[in-house]
Amino acid sequence: MQGSRFADIDEIKSVAAEINCADYECNAGGVPLMSDGKIMFVANQDAHSAIFGATGSKKSRNIIMPTIDSLIKSSESMVIVDPKGELYKRYGKKLKKHGYAVTVLNFRETGKGSRWNPLSTAYEYYKEGQVDKSTECIRDIMDCLFSELAENTHDAYWEKTSKDYGVGLALLLREEACEEAFTLENIRLTHSQGDEKYATTRYINEYYSMLDKYSDRAIHISGTVNAPNDTRASVHSVFSQPFGLYLQENLRDMMCESDIELSSIGLRKSVVFLITPDERSAYNPIIATFIKICYGVLIDTAHNDDNDGVLPVRVNFILDEFCNLPAIPDFSNMISAARSRNIRFNLVIQNLSQLYKNYSEAVAETIISNCEIWFVLRSNDYRLHERVKVRCGNYISEYSGISRPLVDTMNIQRLDKKRGEVLILMLGQYPFITELPDIDEYFFKVYGVKDEPYQQRIPKERTHFDFQEMVKNIKKMNLEKIMKNMELKARDIKKKEEKSKEEEDAFPDDFESNFLTRRIVRKMEELDVIERKLEDLKRTDKKTGEQDDTPAAIN
Repeated sequence: MQGSRFADIDEIKSVAAEINCADYECNAGGVPLMSDGKIMFVANQDAHSAIFGATGSKKSRNIIMPTIDSLIKSSESMVIVDPKGELYKRYGKKLKKHGYAVTVLNFRETGKGSRWNPLSTAYEYYKEGQVDKSTECIRDIMDCLFSELAENTHDAYWEKTSKDYGVGLALLLREEACEEAFTLENIRLTHSQGDEKYATTRYINEYYSMLDKYSDRAIHISGTVNAPNDTRASVHSVFSQPFGLYLQENLRDMMCESDIELSSIGLRKSVVFLITPDERSAYNPIIATFIKICYGVLIDTAHNDDNDGVLPVRVNFILDEFCNLPAIPDFSNMISAARSRNIRFNLVIQNLSQLYKNYSEAVAETIISNCEIWFVLRSNDYRLHERVKVRCGNYISEYSGISRPLVDTMNIQRLDKKRGEVLILMLGQYPFITELPDIDEYFFKVYGVKDEPYQQRIPKERTHFDFQEMVKNIKKMNLEKIMKNMELKARDIKKKEEKSKEEEDAFPDDFESNFLTRRIVRKMEELDVIERKLEDLKRTDKKTGEQDDTPAAIN
């Protein structure tokens, strides 16, 4: 009877790709499995990975940074959540030297970096005639923006109604505004203007009254527009919470247009850094939105006629502090379908309980089950320890024959951080413990730059949508249309009257002749009736022998 055991070095090398850290480029890239700083064995296969470790366990320096270096050498694209901005500072110049298109969405210093409008993809779909896909994209955006609110709201009505209202306002803008005005800022502005008084009602109510009640816009805003005053005020309050963030001037400038074409990430080597302040979570919903929208665009790109369902350039999502992000809609489906499209996810998870808090148990199980490679660093996550113990199995002592866990809580807690010890679990392989060097111990060329500066962004003049002016213009056009229709009807009536008079003037004798003829016919009919009555009377007199005066009988 044979139990579990640790894998030996040759077994791991057989499933890993070897790269020379001093080479400028190579044909393999991925998370490191073994390394001495000069030679690194990486997981080059299409497999997602989960990196488990507490704060300060050197997840970034021992795993994430060597992974980025290997991906640069193999010319693969990356989308990197960079909570401290240290990854961009270290790799920004190196990436540019290697010919990468580098985009920085800086939510720590919002006046620096590139621009990205979350709604730009939805408008592109709309211009292409894919209206349903555009609406679906808008719905995904609102799901992400309201996701944290959903976690903290006990009554789902407020969150769902506010989200529907947000979708409705976005659809309103999509139909009524120009492309430059299709922004989150203008959704917020339309909401504010729509709630102001218009005659005896409000602007948004007046607009709703002019809509087809079965249109998408009307359906989505009806729950708010038709609600009682107190209910409507509460919905507005809930709606304003996630949108209140976008009142910052630098952030509004940052999100007024897009400097990046998301499809290009899967077509040529590109990197997007999503820099967030790690001390606050306010921007996490917009980070989740980017991941969701970017993934959707990449899937569409993979299914273009020229690509046969696979991206030409492999894309690696490196999502540090993954559990600090709000739940990404349909993420379990995303991670399940990604590998076959040449997309890999690398999830950095501090605590397994955080994952189960953000996602339902079934979804969380799907997510971690799709991660074929687990990196387990030192931690006090006992829930994780139990999962690892079960996954590693039991070994059987060759002396006593007793079955014991191959790995237990004590083994995980005693992993040596200074030596870079990591327990690695790979699907289809026995578990093994390896030592991964600190990034500074590698023979990677760093170009001597560790503080690559952010590009200062020049503020742009933005396009604002005047909802109130639009409502007034629609009312004016409708009134003009009504007046024009009335004028046309009046003209038709006048023409008919004139035509009738012309016909009467043209045939007066015929009209009088017809009138006299009808009178004569009626008189002749009356005479026929009288004659029949006389005949009847004569026959009656003959039978009875009575001699009455005929005129008297008639009378």
